Amino acid sequence: MVTRAIVAIVGLAFAVASASVVAPSAAIAASAVFNGDPVDSVSGAPFEILPGQPLVRPGADGRFGTTDDVVDTTVVGDIDLVVRLGAVPGGGTIPDPSPSRGAVPLATAGLRGAGTPIPFTVYLSDGAVSPSRPYGNLLAAADMNGLPALVLVFADRNGDRMIGPLGRDGAADVRALAELEPVGREVAIFTGGVATGSVVVTVGSPPSAGGVELVASAFALTGTTDPAFFKGFVPTGPAITTALPFFPDRDPARIFSADIGPLQPSGTLNPELHPAGLPAPGIGLSLALPTDGSSPTVDVAKAVAGPAVCARLVEKKRGKRGIAPEPPFLTLGTSGSAARGKLVLVAVDRLGNPTDVATPLTARVVVDGPLGIAPDRDHAPASESIAVTKTRGVAVSLRPSGAATGSIRVVVGGALCQRLAFEVRPERTLGVADALVAQKGRGDFRTIGDAVAGATDRNGDGRIAIEVGEGIFRENVALTRAVELRGAGPGRTVIDGHGAGPALQVASTGALASRLTATGGTSGVDVTTASLVQNLEARGNLGAGFRLLATGSEARVCSALDNAGAGFAVESSADVTDSSSLRNSAAGISVGAVANVTATGNEVAANGGNGIEVLLGTSPTVAGNAIAGNIASGIVLDETTGGTVSANRSAANDDNGLDLHKANDAVIDGNDFSRNGGFGMRIDRSSSDFDAAPGVQAPPGTNDVSNNRKGALDIR
Repeated sequence: MVTRAIVAIVGLAFAVASASVVAPSAAIAASAVFNGDPVDSVSGAPFEILPGQPLVRPGADGRFGTTDDVVDTTVVGDIDLVVRLGAVPGGGTIPDPSPSRGAVPLATAGLRGAGTPIPFTVYLSDGAVSPSRPYGNLLAAADMNGLPALVLVFADRNGDRMIGPLGRDGAADVRALAELEPVGREVAIFTGGVATGSVVVTVGSPPSAGGVELVASAFALTGTTDPAFFKGFVPTGPAITTALPFFPDRDPARIFSADIGPLQPSGTLNPELHPAGLPAPGIGLSLALPTDGSSPTVDVAKAVAGPAVCARLVEKKRGKRGIAPEPPFLTLGTSGSAARGKLVLVAVDRLGNPTDVATPLTARVVVDGPLGIAPDRDHAPASESIAVTKTRGVAVSLRPSGAATGSIRVVVGGALCQRLAFEVRPERTLGVADALVAQKGRGDFRTIGDAVAGATDRNGDGRIAIEVGEGIFRENVALTRAVELRGAGPGRTVIDGHGAGPALQVASTGALASRLTATGGTSGVDVTTASLVQNLEARGNLGAGFRLLATGSEARVCSALDNAGAGFAVESSADVTDSSSLRNSAAGISVGAVANVTATGNEVAANGGNGIEVLLGTSPTVAGNAIAGNIASGIVLDETTGGTVSANRSAANDDNGLDLHKANDAVIDGNDFSRNGGFGMRIDRSSSDFDAAPGVQAPPGTNDVSNNRKGALDIR
């Protein structure tokens, strides 16, 4: 299954205009690749500028992607790094991009060991360009030997033959944000100015469509190493890059995980390059990358999907090219135009990519809730067996029979291929609410803040519903009235808080927020009243993704991704339900000194701290969560009293599956604490151990604590 997520347009702000990965205690050691390059008088390091682009400095707010950015056209980035895909000719020169060589690689999407590897070669360039060699000449800089290069591959998801937003239309730009999420990455090591390797990609389109177009970029660090800086595994000098579709984040804590190990293909530092921003509207720049091979420092390829093994419901594809998006959440009404939902059932490969159908594939679509399915050949309105025989799929209509929430499941051969949550509201026309916010064209308001302040209950139904169209809204939104704020969907309606506070604050009893992305704020979503937030995404914020600050608040079916703090910071008696917390810099879900918090049915993975932690809390309920791949322990109860930890799978975390420190009277039952890097269960004994009824459950109780690196149980 492919995670279809939208990369935040703002990650972390640069500390200064030319902030780099230089360690504070390390001397700046610039490679020969910087010979002749302009130097920042503040840091003493060469400017880190994208090739062919002018120097862009953040304005007073210290952030890229806002209207006070300053463009210095007197300083333009030269070419230091070039990447090529496929088999390249030898001879010590940088070759043309693959289209000019007549050899565009074609790969099959897959994971490592399953997909078709695309060979790549990264070259250091002397920057001496000419009409015949617009990418310069090979520079065999000896001081780069042994240093790593990171190759990133991006996919043209919307089929416009560009990677990333073009800066022309808000609705189109927001859809293009999905393309900033790499679909493949790999590390290689320089020798004699060249680093070689291969990379697999996870996204492809049907072979009959020729494959999705890909663009490969590269990033490398220069300089020496310092034992005080990532234990000497990461070089301290400035970065060099090929063209990129965004301004890259320079914070090394965001680029490299804290799981220290050699920075090489078999290492564990797992470098990931995050966007720090896109060019602000009005400054006349676009970083979008063409897929035709005309950009001199990057290269292109294509990828097709694998064989059909499952089926999924997707939206109707826009245009002839690109990949049909999967709806993250479905909203319908009870009558009128709102009561007609139209999707397409397509065959997909093992990663969820739409693909060709070699032999007919039969899927069973099952609805849990008030929806009828058409076609309805078996006269069973809640389920239908549908044969998918063509690549274009089968049109599926959904008709509500009442207001409620539920889910749609797609099953093939007994395997669950998709679970799609939906909501049916008692409305005739979803697009005609009390107020419509649109950045251009038909709309009652141009900003969300103005709509929150000025919308009235013009349809007389006793509530104020505000619909927000697709686009990137650069504002801080506070719901200080009992309004319902509904976007076009996560990743389609994006609120960018530009570092000036929470991107979205739910601050009034009765206020509701759903179906949007909050990014670029000091936090993503702050809930300060007893309110429900549902189907929201908080991504790339400077602090926590979600902060639940009011008793009785709940985050349901929400996603916290790539935030610099915790995914969910729970500071009240609140609930986190059926949500996901992935790749955040701190804990996935962090609970403070409060009582009766529940965390149930969540996916918590690849976070920079613990998976789920409860610090000084009382009677927490941690149940039915999938917790894996976190840098620290999976579940931590620290000086807590009471509570239940049950039916969780806390596996493959770097430290312990469960860590109990002075946790009194907690019931730990029916969990899987296996294959962790530490112990299955580590217990600092408290006055009453970890049992609500001492003696009933002896360690390790009914929990699976097998195959952990340090052993099953550590009691101290």
